[in-house]
Amino acid sequence: MVKSKKLNILGLILLFATTISWGTSFIILKNTIETVSVFYVIAIRFTLSSLLIGAIFFKKIIKTPKRTILNGIILGVILTFAYDIQTFGLAETSPARNAFLTGSYCILTPFLAWLLIKKRPALYNVLAAVLCILGIALVVFSGSSDNGGMIIGDLLTLLAAVFYAMQIIFIDKFQ
Repeated sequence: MVKSKKLNILGLILLFATTISWGTSFIILKNTIETVSVFYVIAIRFTLSSLLIGAIFFKKIIKTPKRTILNGIILGVILTFAYDIQTFGLAETSPARNAFLTGSYCILTPFLAWLLIKKRPALYNVLAAVLCILGIALVVFSGSSDNGGMIIGDLLTLLAAVFYAMQIIFIDKFQ
C-alpha cells in the first residue's frame, strides 16, 4: 500500500511538471516565433526529436512492419498540419488563448469520431461540448473586436485542434 501511494504521488508530481512544461512552452514558442520563422522552429524541434529517437530506437525502427510505417506517416502528416497551423495561430494570438483553444481538441475528438468512424458520442460529451463552445465564444469574442489578428489566430488554433483530434482518432483506428 505504501508503494502504491508513493507511485500515486510521483504520478501527480510528474503530471504537474508536464502541465507546467506544456503551459510554459506556449510563452517560449510565442517569443521564439517573433524572431525566427515558424517553419524553422518546427523543423528544428522535430529534426532534433527524430534524431534523438532514431539514435535510441534504431534497432526497433528497422524491424518495424511496413503497415506500421505507413500508419506512422499518415499520423505524422496529420500532426504536421496540427503543429504548423497551431504555431501560425500562435503568431496571431496570445499564448493563453492559443493554449486554451488548443485544448478544445478534447471536446472535438468524440464528435469527429462520430463523423469519421461512426462512433456516437455519449451524453456527457454533448454537455461538455456545449460548455466548451460557450467558453470558446467568450475567449474568442472578448476584447478582440479591435484586433482582427486575434480572431484569425484563434480560428487557426481551433483548426489545429481539429487536426489534434483527428490524430487521436486515427491512433485509435490504427491499433
